[in-house]
Amino acid sequence: MGETDQILAVVKTAVGNARSSFRAGKVKTYEQRVCILKRLREFVVKEEQSICAAIYEDLKRDPQEVNTMSRAVALSEIDTALANLASWMKPKRGARPLLLITDSVKVHSQPYGVVAVLSPWNYPFLLLLRPLINVISAGNTAVLKPSELAPATERLFVERLPVYLDSECYPVVTGGIPMSTELLKQHFDHICFTGSSNVGRIVMRAASANLTPVTLELGGKNPAFVDDSIDLRNVAQRIVHMKSAGAGQICVNTDYIMCLRSVEEKLVEEIGKAIKKLFSEGMELSPLYSRIIHDRHFSYLKDLLDRTRGTKAIDSGTSAETRYMGLMVVTNVQPDDALMENEIFGPILPIMAIDSVDDGIAYLREREKPLAINVFSTNRSNIDKIIDGTSSGQVVVNDVAVQVGLSRTPFGGVGNSGMGAYIGEAGFNNFSHQRTVVHRSPRMEFLNEWLRYGRQPRSTQDLMGMLLATYPVDYQPYFILAVLCVGITVFLSL
Repeated sequence: MGETDQILAVVKTAVGNARSSFRAGKVKTYEQRVCILKRLREFVVKEEQSICAAIYEDLKRDPQEVNTMSRAVALSEIDTALANLASWMKPKRGARPLLLITDSVKVHSQPYGVVAVLSPWNYPFLLLLRPLINVISAGNTAVLKPSELAPATERLFVERLPVYLDSECYPVVTGGIPMSTELLKQHFDHICFTGSSNVGRIVMRAASANLTPVTLELGGKNPAFVDDSIDLRNVAQRIVHMKSAGAGQICVNTDYIMCLRSVEEKLVEEIGKAIKKLFSEGMELSPLYSRIIHDRHFSYLKDLLDRTRGTKAIDSGTSAETRYMGLMVVTNVQPDDALMENEIFGPILPIMAIDSVDDGIAYLREREKPLAINVFSTNRSNIDKIIDGTSSGQVVVNDVAVQVGLSRTPFGGVGNSGMGAYIGEAGFNNFSHQRTVVHRSPRMEFLNEWLRYGRQPRSTQDLMGMLLATYPVDYQPYFILAVLCVGITVFLSL
């Protein structure tokens, strides 16, 4: 059996098991989903050492960062799902027109079925668990494909996850591009991919063959606007802290700064102070500073530094041997610079000076919509102008990436930065089909004979239009109360 045949056999077995498990109703009821979520929570809690060790092996990421930015976030979202799942699953009453006033209209959240979850290498643990939590909550099974570029974390999922979750409901498949390609050829009920926009396009094309809905959590060139109303010391510390987390390899991170020309020099000075304060022993020697994932990405980042026409205002050093790249701040960056072509996804921070906030908004409108916009300002007018005048997945005012820690609000991109959303109830709805169920009364046929059957005079047509109008208030209780009042009045008058 050749390699392609082996991959196909693995994929078909995984998808077949997940499909059979879904049809057997293994994840259908509230009790079943709660049990699975609790087992997933056990995995996150009990495997702390294994999780931290695997991510350190892949990315040299300190356990402190793993615990605060991966495990804690996953646990928070599991707890949110456990606390709210009953209300999420409860059918919601739909608004009805007068014509259906005596009937029942409800919206049921129905599981899609089998979901493919493909996760990236930069947060290889969290970015597989986040969608998986929503997939489980919504009552789906899933085939899980962790990134092969984080092999230790990939191995962790293969060896330890089946200890806690049914491997037929949630099988893990491994491998590189051939495995992903074969996986995407299968007929899934939903596909969730987290990664780059370029690969997102490939996923969407593959999904279109089967008209499969997709959730794409992609990246983008996320700007940070900085005006002259804010304390630049605080701005610098918050940007440096997040830009150095994961060595800048985070999709919601600041990709570049757009600051008013009048504050550029002072901002660079404060960024330098922030680096020295947060990494007193130097970035390369700090146990809190990660490394670039692999040689290819290191070469990509180094090439950007070689091609830029900007000024390297801060150079924290590089080492190809250890894949270390410290924070690099580049000033005098123009819109056509190499650093402004694509998402950087690393510890390089271009600064583009602008003459006004309006200039920054105009620049952003001409480009692809980012995953996040960060606004550093205390000027309410500037803040509102940027929020109202731009489009992005999220906006954070006076900080960076804090939205990632929210467990009850939607997280997702728009346009080139993605589609769909997960986290909390939005994630539950994202992996559910919202199915309208109408129960009509078999009686009162005289209304149908009067209003629906045959050709109707104009007056009846106008009445039909009024009866089909859906008003903002669900007035069935008031209708019933009015009928009771009329009935009581008639009864008392006899």
